[in-house]
Amino acid sequence: MILSFVITRVDRTMAPVIQKVFGPQGLHLLEEWHIPGMGFLLLGLFIIGVGLVGTNFIGKKVVATGEKILHKIPVVRVIYTSIKKVVDTVSLTETASFQKMVLITYPREPLKTLGLYAVTHRQASVMRLVKKC
Repeated sequence: MILSFVITRVDRTMAPVIQKVFGPQGLHLLEEWHIPGMGFLLLGLFIIGVGLVGTNFIGKKVVATGEKILHKIPVVRVIYTSIKKVVDTVSLTETASFQKMVLITYPREPLKTLGLYAVTHRQASVMRLVKKC
């Protein structure tokens, strides 16, 4: 009952839009063959289309502009590019290449560095054997 009410209201609201989209002949055909929910369907397609355009075109430009601004700030540039490289490396790989995060003492005591644990000693030995064959 509520769904019927909502769909009917959306259909009535979208009637002028449907008339402009399909033209007078298309409107006559739609009146002859009444399809309940046509306005609701067109509204859904419109919202999806706007979302796709916004995400793919406008969204990429906004992200690119934001990155340009971050690259102009000296301290932020170093932190942002480092974090972005790590996130891209970890998240964009199709296989699970990194198993753990490790904290090592490098380059000297008391400094610490984060590292990515990729393979075990056994896996490295197997890889060397496979390369030799």
